[in-house]
Amino acid sequence: MRSSVPTISRSKRVAATALCAALYGATGYLTSYIQSPWGFGQFRPAAAIVPVIFAVLFGPWVAGVGAALGSQITDTLTPGYFLSGIVAGIPGNFLGFYLYGWLLKGRFSWRRFVLTSAFTLFFANLVTAALVAVYYAIFLPSLFNPTWGIALTIGLAAYWFITMLPFALAIDPALIRILSRSKPELVPQDVLKATLRDETREVAFALILTGIVVFAIGLVFLAKPDVVQIADVPAYPLQILFGGGGIIMLVLGICFLIYRKLTPKPIAGG
Repeated sequence: MRSSVPTISRSKRVAATALCAALYGATGYLTSYIQSPWGFGQFRPAAAIVPVIFAVLFGPWVAGVGAALGSQITDTLTPGYFLSGIVAGIPGNFLGFYLYGWLLKGRFSWRRFVLTSAFTLFFANLVTAALVAVYYAIFLPSLFNPTWGIALTIGLAAYWFITMLPFALAIDPALIRILSRSKPELVPQDVLKATLRDETREVAFALILTGIVVFAIGLVFLAKPDVVQIADVPAYPLQILFGGGGIIMLVLGICFLIYRKLTPKPIAGG
């Protein structure tokens, strides 16, 4: 299939990459002071918004490189994160958002957008969290042991995934639609043709299904806290994250169904 991403010059692609990095770096820094329950890792909803938009508009390379550079900008500005950003943030962000852009390139639909968001944010955050554990093993071996590293990987991946996915699903569709109307020359044809109403039910069911799975994991952690309570790492953050995240996604799915119910259907031929 021929790509539907608008053809742009190399200079404009470089400019788009730089803009992605700058926006991601600046907005990521705004929330960098909010730490995860494990004392390492930042609250970074910007990761679920800025590189996602650039992945949809410009494809995998702009999003991957822009996200990697933007993440490092935030980590450089945040004390104590520069080296871990090089080890974990750059490769995790590049792999995640390159994959995001590749999965959507020329095949955009809102249902695919929801599924791609869930899959790639989980994959990217798991890779990044595992690399954070590698960072500790290499540069802070006195603080590291394999059991603790596994606990840290699970905890950080869950924290980032649950705190990013609702932003991606609640904010990005509105921004994409706004850009489609205000700057259609920048938007791929498959994105322009996609309408939120056409797939509202499918999107809602995808959100509800994802929410049920996430919430069920939270219930498992609540019933069996020993599953994650290893290396003296408490289970309650994961219980709250998965339980609360599942509820948020369920509510979003129900809101989409209500929106579909209340929005009048277009008149045929109009």
